[in-house]
Amino acid sequence: MAKEATAESGERRVKRMVTIRRSPMELYDGWRDLSRLPTFMRNVTSVQENGKQSHWVVSAPGGTVEWDAEITDDIRGQIIAWCSLDGAEVPNRGEVTFQPALQGSGTEMRVTLTYEPPAGALGDAVARVAGDDPATQLDESVMRFKMLMETGHIPTTDGQSHGGEPR
Repeated sequence: MAKEATAESGERRVKRMVTIRRSPMELYDGWRDLSRLPTFMRNVTSVQENGKQSHWVVSAPGGTVEWDAEITDDIRGQIIAWCSLDGAEVPNRGEVTFQPALQGSGTEMRVTLTYEPPAGALGDAVARVAGDDPATQLDESVMRFKMLMETGHIPTTDGQSHGGEPR
């Protein structure tokens, strides 16, 4: 589960660590192609990358939010860090790091996201109740990424019958 902290400024910080049975390079490559993020991040509608900058469209309670971001640190197989640009609807910054796990058991991937909740503490509380807060979304996204990287797909129950009454 994501750890969460609140700064005096009202910023929220969420952190998540998971061990994934793949190399740091494979995980880096899977995360660095920003256009693939909507595959495992349900709330991300699209990310369009243009060099070090990108444009994000994200589902949020009451509609969508958009912002532009810039990659601030990018070391292949080790780290991807970003920061939203001035004027972002949801100012944010974060990083994903990749380190070999002990005894060759895969890679420890750590994700840290710092953001300013829209509408402050009230907006944050509403998002939590609806299950649309970044901590919950980060938990889901990291686990979906783990499944995708380890198995090649994300299992779902979509399209499956719900089972009827016995005949």
